[in-house]
Amino acid sequence: MEFHKFEPQEFIAQGDHLVVLISSDATLTRTGRKLTDHVAHVWTFKGGKVARFEIFQDTAAIVAAYS
Repeated sequence: MEFHKFEPQEFIAQGDHLVVLISSDATLTRTGRKLTDHVAHVWTFKGGKVARFEIFQDTAAIVAAYS
């Protein structure tokens, strides 16, 4: 995957949690297809260290771009 844009759009923090909303554009090197994606990264911290990290994104769009 070749990224052309990977831009955090918004940071939402509360307590030990941080959500980062990201917009990205990429080209899949295997298929040559373009993919525009909106992603949410969810971080949880404990004692100043990352305790958990999750990614939420449109997996159907990714599968279609790889097909």
